[in-house]
Amino acid sequence: MNHEIALPKIQVSKSTALVLLGLGIYLAYLRWLGFGQVAESLDNVNPMLFFAALLLSLLMVAFNALSWRRVAEELDYGASFKDLFLIYLSSIFMNNLIPSGSFSGETARVYFLSKIDGASRFDASFASVAASRIITAVPFILG
Repeated sequence: MNHEIALPKIQVSKSTALVLLGLGIYLAYLRWLGFGQVAESLDNVNPMLFFAALLLSLLMVAFNALSWRRVAEELDYGASFKDLFLIYLSSIFMNNLIPSGSFSGETARVYFLSKIDGASRFDASFASVAASRIITAVPFILG
């Protein structure tokens, strides 16, 4: 079973244009907000707290990927922890990029999981994502 995902061919000119457009929008936003205010906010950040928050966030993703791996194993997926960790990070990125109540991230998880395992079915990929969401929601609901 091949675990490598074939990436689509991306034209450099289109990618460069999109990156420049994104940077332009971001710089316009920072200018509107005020560069001084942004710099002042960044100066007030405690580096130890920042890195502790980053570490805790990565641990959360790791534990979620581990629980998802267990569900995926029950559905006969051969995805590695590394693959599921990266897919989970990609789903977080998609949720931040397209805020739609985490629908875009879950869709990305289903898509990437089905790409990793060539013999997979869409319904099994969807079931693994749905089951992992239910498993993570139960403690929150019972709280």
